[in-house]
Amino acid sequence: MSAFLGYIHHLMWDRIQFTEHLVQWLLQDGTPLDFDQVGVIEKGNVSELIDPDNIHTWLSDRVHLAERRLEKAAAYVAASSSREDLIARAYDFGKQEDFHGTKIEAYQQITSKFLDGMPCDGACVFTGSDDEVDFVVKRDVHEAFWNDVSMYWDVRNAYIQGLIEPAGYVLIQQDNHYSIGDQHEIN
Repeated sequence: MSAFLGYIHHLMWDRIQFTEHLVQWLLQDGTPLDFDQVGVIEKGNVSELIDPDNIHTWLSDRVHLAERRLEKAAAYVAASSSREDLIARAYDFGKQEDFHGTKIEAYQQITSKFLDGMPCDGACVFTGSDDEVDFVVKRDVHEAFWNDVSMYWDVRNAYIQGLIEPAGYVLIQQDNHYSIGDQHEIN
């Protein structure tokens, strides 16, 4: 239990805020009437919002809320439009970031965005090298929040592909193993 805010707390807050931005992007055409009954993510600086006497619980509650909001938004878009539209929206959200970095920078961007537990949880583990970006999802921390967890992975993978495509990369997936490859090597 931390007595003060450190790097990890800010990282987790940034991930929560990213998830909320993704929720808003997915729902740009409208929201279900009862959407905010799930709860609302606060906006602002985490150091001004957090309960300093209960840092871990406060952040954990927001992580769970962010996951529930994303699940509800994704399910709403898939039901009111289509799963393909949901995936296209997630892809466009990644693409609008206009990323043009290296593969390692792409991996760092990905891991700074998604709520894959705390880094020490080892849910998503880098297995690559300086030249090759490979990572393994060892534990799916999203299952508890999603009625159809495959929808989460569709949204995530579409965002990642949209993010890395402008840099000439492609996301390669085999089960829970991922790589970021060069588009020209795939074609």
